[in-house]
Amino acid sequence: MPAMAGSGGAAAAGSFLRAQGTELRVNGAPIHLKGIAFANWAIAEEAAPASPWTHNDESHYDLIKSWGMNAVRFYLHEKTIGAGYDWIDANVHWAKQAGVYLIVNLHVPPGGWQNPFVKDYDYAMWDNPALQDQFVEKWVELAARYKDETTIAGWGLLNEPCPRDYAQWAALANRTIAAVRAVDPNHLIVVERVPWVAPANANMGFPSVTDDNVMYEFHFYEPFPFTAQVSLQGAPQTSRYPDPTKTHYLPLPTGETPSWTKAYVERALSQYAAAGARLGRPVFLGEFGVTKAAYDGDLGAKVWTKDVADVAMAAGIHLTYHAFHEDTYGVYLGWMTNLDPGYVNQGSLGVVSTMFK
Repeated sequence: MPAMAGSGGAAAAGSFLRAQGTELRVNGAPIHLKGIAFANWAIAEEAAPASPWTHNDESHYDLIKSWGMNAVRFYLHEKTIGAGYDWIDANVHWAKQAGVYLIVNLHVPPGGWQNPFVKDYDYAMWDNPALQDQFVEKWVELAARYKDETTIAGWGLLNEPCPRDYAQWAALANRTIAAVRAVDPNHLIVVERVPWVAPANANMGFPSVTDDNVMYEFHFYEPFPFTAQVSLQGAPQTSRYPDPTKTHYLPLPTGETPSWTKAYVERALSQYAAAGARLGRPVFLGEFGVTKAAYDGDLGAKVWTKDVADVAMAAGIHLTYHAFHEDTYGVYLGWMTNLDPGYVNQGSLGVVSTMFK
């Protein structure tokens, strides 16, 4: 395959993607990763299959490539590491053939999904050193198996970490990076901020890590009452975007409380880009998306999605939309079933399939 250059090339044979300052480069040329999430039923937790073959097939890598994308954020349940290598191998091969990078993300670690808002969250991994040991061991096993695979852009250590305190994640991230580097010196490592307990500081809660081939990750679903179509207490409600009459409930570090417009998106995302510049790291918007209800009601979902993509691209932020195939946020709908091309969120398809062209 040809070497990748600029923002739209194909995965380069034999060339690892690397962080150099605030840029990602391959073969010395800058690249801008832009794509979509393959959620792979990971958040089904106990019901999640180790090899989720129903999520996608080979043709879907060619499809997203035709949408102008060059990356997939590829979700794993921890049970897949060891038990699902046949399925991972197939997806790596399909991605390679299409010229698409995989950003492999451990979405559900030992101890369960890190999300205190949608289940009875118990901090299992953070209170149990044995589960933390398993977390590191899983990463060493996965990294050692695929250490020479350049179709894998990098290792996303943990989705939306939710420790009891911020220092726990910084310590575990550094420990895991050191262990991975003992078996895999080349792959980019992606480290996400703690979205729930990160300290309010100039670095936007990105943990301090010592490795020089790291990209920082954050997620963006603001204003949440719009993207989720629920109140802050979780009750269904109808909200529109843009809505200059509504003031955002989360003040920026400057104290500003901007209204729900593109200007807010620009100010919010610029904080993460600025933190990356201060830290000398690339920055990755790993998730942004809008629930199906906002598309169904024509409430501005297409405008919000395009605004976020445009602002991120202009700021040099790498990005992947959530998600390709699932019931709530998916372009294609359905849950734990084979993708049906006729069962689709048409509004989402219209904007997601064109926003990178």
